[in-house]
Amino acid sequence: MEEAKKYCLFALRNQQNDSSIYVTLGLILNDSKQYEEALECYSIALELNQHDYAALVNSGTTLVTLKQIKEAVK
Repeated sequence: MEEAKKYCLFALRNQQNDSSIYVTLGLILNDSKQYEEALECYSIALELNQHDYAALVNSGTTLVTLKQIKEAVK
């Protein structure tokens, strides 16, 4: 998992405006139970591309995991 995280961080140095990299990093963080950090990645992805379905769905799933149901429904 750490190696995948390193690759994402490296990719972000060159492509800071690619929402899919933030989503991928969010998934890695989510799998490591770093939920708040994952939510931050999904948030950045949605700022870059408000139509990024993966960021929206994964953000909602993470919020449900954190028992933040009302926030997930928004």
